[in-house]
Amino acid sequence: VFLATFGLLTAIGICFSGALLALSGVFKLANLGSFLPFPVICGFFSAVGILMWTLAITVDTGGKSIWFILKSGDAQLI
Repeated sequence: VFLATFGLLTAIGICFSGALLALSGVFKLANLGSFLPFPVICGFFSAVGILMWTLAITVDTGGKSIWFILKSGDAQLI
């Protein structure tokens, strides 16, 4: 079930990204990123990476949040 759900969500994400890329090409939005400062872009991607990391840990541990795992003191879970 997990693999099927993951595959479906990955396919939807890829299709959605492709549609957004096609729309940005049609409306000439490629230069829009040049108006954003580099620290803003780095902060955005860092936040996305941290969120993906914490959500992956939550999925791998059966729904336990990272804060629950760290405060539990269970060496095997950590």
